[in-house]
Amino acid sequence: MSRHRHPEGSRLPALERNILKYRAFEMMLTLFYAEELKQFLVGTIKATDHWRRDPAKKWFPKGPPHYRAIVERLAKDGYLTDDQQDEIIKIVEYRNNIAHELQNMTFDVSRSTYMRGMREVAKPKYDYGMLERAKFYRRFLPDTAMRRNFVSELSMNASWFRSAEQTYERELKLLEKKIIAQQNVRKGKLGKLQAELKLPDDLPEELWPYHPANERTNGTLNPRGVEIAYRLFDQGKSTLAVGYLMHISKKALDAHYKTWLRLGGKDRPPVELPDLYERFKKKPKRPSRGR
Repeated sequence: MSRHRHPEGSRLPALERNILKYRAFEMMLTLFYAEELKQFLVGTIKATDHWRRDPAKKWFPKGPPHYRAIVERLAKDGYLTDDQQDEIIKIVEYRNNIAHELQNMTFDVSRSTYMRGMREVAKPKYDYGMLERAKFYRRFLPDTAMRRNFVSELSMNASWFRSAEQTYERELKLLEKKIIAQQNVRKGKLGKLQAELKLPDDLPEELWPYHPANERTNGTLNPRGVEIAYRLFDQGKSTLAVGYLMHISKKALDAHYKTWLRLGGKDRPPVELPDLYERFKKKPKRPSRGR
């Protein structure tokens, strides 16, 4: 079996599927709040400057610029702190990451050993705290920071999105309960599995579970590998644990386990292991036939 595959296959179990669903709902809400935040900043400055007839008193006489310039001006004039300025910019940039780099929000939820190894060179960009920060600034800007000295632009976006917002919020609460329950079950399963994966430090090479001599060129177990699996079953290890140790799929080991039971399980007759490097030994040449 490829070392990049999980013993139970590539299909994600319920816990990981629910985590991806949870992220999807959070990202939908974050997309809306971040865009609404940006539109509020630009719309408010636009409306405020519209009612200021004196060009000298306008924030941006040539028209509202990019939202980042507005945030920097608000911080410069004391309406926002430097930290709040950075937070708002980060929220909008996060929205851009969702829209243009969605794969970087999800690649870490995978059974692929290869994708998990990618964490060493690429850090997932998903942030579970970003939604709450976006919600906070959605209220903070109109209700506190820009409550006075500004004219707000009327927007119906929140009303149009309310039904979806309520639905996503309910789904997030339901998923959170499911995920917590599934994580507790997973912790118990992993605790048992970790105990099964322990092998003696002085285990001789001929008994190493993941050894090239235990498999054929196509990745399946040869007779020697099957016997190694049987000996691990003798020790009470589950097919999943043996799958991790031998880098073999659990499905294949389930079939070997049934055969092991038919042979008597722990009471089966002892079998001598083939020599570790037997397949590398040169076979004697067959004598040539005389004419």
